[in-house]
Amino acid sequence: MDVKLSPDGTEAVLWFTGPPDFSVQNHSTVAYNLDGALNWGYFNWVVPGETDSGRVDLSEILKGDYTIMLENDSVLRDSAIYDIHFDGKGVKGYMATKRTIHHVTYDISPPIMVLEMDKYLKDISLSFTSTEPIDSAFIVWAPDSNFNHISADTVILIHDEIGLTDRFKPVNQTDLVDGVMYDPEIYAFDRAGNLSKPGIRQDVIYDITAPVLAITNPSRGAWVNHQALSMNTNEPIQTWTVMAVWQGGALDENAPHSHTFTDTVQLNTEKDLSVYFQLNDGSIYAYTIVGSDLAGNVSDTISIDSIHFDITPPVLTMIYPFNDAAIKDPSVSYAASESLLAGEFLWAEMEGTADSLSPHIVTLVDNELSSKEKIHIQLENEPVLTDGSIYSILFTGQDLAGNESDPVTITNVLYDITQPVFTHTSPDSGSALNHQAVSYEISENLNMGTII
Repeated sequence: MDVKLSPDGTEAVLWFTGPPDFSVQNHSTVAYNLDGALNWGYFNWVVPGETDSGRVDLSEILKGDYTIMLENDSVLRDSAIYDIHFDGKGVKGYMATKRTIHHVTYDISPPIMVLEMDKYLKDISLSFTSTEPIDSAFIVWAPDSNFNHISADTVILIHDEIGLTDRFKPVNQTDLVDGVMYDPEIYAFDRAGNLSKPGIRQDVIYDITAPVLAITNPSRGAWVNHQALSMNTNEPIQTWTVMAVWQGGALDENAPHSHTFTDTVQLNTEKDLSVYFQLNDGSIYAYTIVGSDLAGNVSDTISIDSIHFDITPPVLTMIYPFNDAAIKDPSVSYAASESLLAGEFLWAEMEGTADSLSPHIVTLVDNELSSKEKIHIQLENEPVLTDGSIYSILFTGQDLAGNESDPVTITNVLYDITQPVFTHTSPDSGSALNHQAVSYEISENLNMGTII
């Protein structure tokens, strides 16, 4: 009867076929091969250095390949490292050669996964962490409940991606649906085969559409005496840049001017650009804006041109009437240093004949607002004055940028449409005289007179 004996005189009858040394598993299954029959035998799970063990006696002891596990895996400690020992005796009377599987980790705890990515995505870039080494992983892109008509996508990570710590785009990543909110989940199997619970990153919005911006104020060609700018957007933006580019008028040697805002704009905003840069009085500019949404999509550049920046008030000149003048019609002569947006004459009765309609507000219109000098013109809204009243005239204006002029005041203007009357004249008609003396009374002061 042939017997295979080891150098120590034991019978080499059993070999372990699994698990291998330094492996990790979540069960107590052991595989073995018998080259001959055993009289008896057992496997013993032992933590090195400890006396407690988990033992299972072999029930299959004839030649062949078998698997066996502990009656109750609960005798093993989660995450403990065991050596699995075999001891037994062959049917031929020899003790069986002892065998050991070294450093088998018993692991029944699933990994805890954390998935990291930005809330707004235009390019897929993610990372994850795990509480223990993992063997494989996959990501499920699950649409939010508001998008349940969109199918979920499953992305299996390749081996080289399992150990990455920096953010990456999975090789197997499929295209997501623009504008959809996802609740992506990551699942992983650890080395023992335990499946994790999902690591969820909620409310991730996939967005590959650029925002649409608009400048709502000022408008193209506007005259302004301020640096207020209003804009709106069709979706929230995280940054936007405004630039003022010189186009004409007084030279601005410091142009172009620009500033980048980093506060999130939900729908619209108004900014006073003078806080960030100063435009040049008398210069003409183009405003441009560009912004990026929360996912990083960059808008088209939006521009408006011919913005006239003017902070100098208009200078008004009153040519006629002048102080202490007497007039027989309300025509006026005046000039302005620049075209006006609005202007008016206010005639207020000071004394003389009472004017029940005083004050008279005369609003300038059309060409009356131009900068061209006006000489004795009848205004469109000419006032109806009262004969014999003495007026003050207040001339005010506002230029195209809204700058208010200094007021021009004229006083003691007599409105007189009644002819002077001579009475008590001497000599009488037909008189014979030996002198040239004359006498008369007049109803009012004369500007000029002639005796013929």
